[in-house]
Amino acid sequence: MNKMEEKKEKEITVEEEIDNKKTEEKEESKEKKTEKKSFLEKIKNIPYKFAIILGILLIVVIVIPKRLPSIFKNSNYSKIEKICNLATVEVYYHNVAEKIDEASTIGKIFGNIGYKKYWLEYDAVIEYGIDAKKVKIEKPNFKNEVKVHLPEAEVLGEPRLIKEYIKDPVTDSGFLTSVSNDDKIEAVENSIKTLKTKASDDKEHRDLAYERAKKFFENYIVSAGKEIGTNYSVIFD
Repeated sequence: MNKMEEKKEKEITVEEEIDNKKTEEKEESKEKKTEKKSFLEKIKNIPYKFAIILGILLIVVIVIPKRLPSIFKNSNYSKIEKICNLATVEVYYHNVAEKIDEASTIGKIFGNIGYKKYWLEYDAVIEYGIDAKKVKIEKPNFKNEVKVHLPEAEVLGEPRLIKEYIKDPVTDSGFLTSVSNDDKIEAVENSIKTLKTKASDDKEHRDLAYERAKKFFENYIVSAGKEIGTNYSVIFD
């Protein structure tokens, strides 16, 4: 190979190197532009992604209800009834059942015919409390306040006679006259009816039962809230 050919070959090699370098520079510049564009697109997409995430969170909050204690369920009457039963106040009363029939004017002449007397002393238990069917518990509001409608306390059921404290009855009657079983039943029934009326007018014990029920409901609701990490405040109306 002569000197001219060697020179040409070197020139070609240099030109190729220059071309390769230019090609690499172009590709490198293109890659940088692509990376810059990708970075800008990512920045632009951040607000949209944030909005999407926020939207999903709102849907979760709205669609998926917060877990509530069972007492707030409309169907859970048994829980309310149980609390009312626990809050019941028992009061003992002493009372008398009596029946007295006086003899007529003519009967008094002939040995007090028609006269009879029945007297029975006894103790009975009266229960004061809240009618569970009238209790209404609303679901907590955004302040975690729970409104409870609690009716006034009242006498629940009938007075319950305590057999151990029923004394022997006292009976008295005139000539040819006796105290029948019907007389005894009538005396006791009238006495119980009178006792129930008296107990219903006993505001002191009714208020006691009401305040006791308030404490039971408030304690239960507050405790139920703590179990799910929520602080409830109870409002009574």
